[in-house]
Amino acid sequence: MIKKILLPLIIILVSLFQVSFIGEFDFLRNNLQLLLVIVIVLTFYSSYKSVLIFSIISGFIVDLFSIYNFGVTTAAFLITFLLINLLFKRLISNKETYSLILVTLIGTVVYNVFLFLVTNSLYIINLNSVRIIFSFDFLYSIIWQLIIHSFLIIIMLVLTKFINKKLVSKFFIS
Repeated sequence: MIKKILLPLIIILVSLFQVSFIGEFDFLRNNLQLLLVIVIVLTFYSSYKSVLIFSIISGFIVDLFSIYNFGVTTAAFLITFLLINLLFKRLISNKETYSLILVTLIGTVVYNVFLFLVTNSLYIINLNSVRIIFSFDFLYSIIWQLIIHSFLIIIMLVLTKFINKKLVSKFFIS
C-alpha cells in the first residue's frame, strides 16, 4: 500500500526538481539528467513494472516542460530503460559497482543518441522546429553528463550502503 503511494510521489517530486531546480542552473541544465540516473538505478533494484511506470510518468512530466516534441523524452527514457534492463538481465552477470557505472555510461550515451536522432529526424521532415547540431558543444555536454552521472552513481551507492544492508551483498564498494 505504501509503495503504491510512495512511487508516484517520488516520481512527481524528482521530476519537478529536475525541471524546476536543476533547469535553473546553466551548467546542470544540459549536463545532469537526474531522472535518467534514477531510471538506471531503479532498473537494477526494482521490478520491471515499477521502473516502466516510473519511466513513463517521469518522461511525461519532463515532456510537459521540454523543448522537444511531446513524447520524445518519454520514448528516450523507455528505450534507455529497455536497453539497460536487457543488459542487466542478459549480459551482465558480475554485478559490482563498476558494472553499474558502465551501464550508466551506456544508458547516458543511448539516451543522448536517441534524442539526437529523433529530434533531427523530426526536424528533417518538418515536424519539429528544434534541431540538435552535432558539434563540440554537443560532445562536451555528453562528456560532462558521463562524468556527472558516474559520480552521482558512486555517491548513491555509498549512501545506500549505509541505508540498506541488502546492497552490500549486490555491490562491493571498497
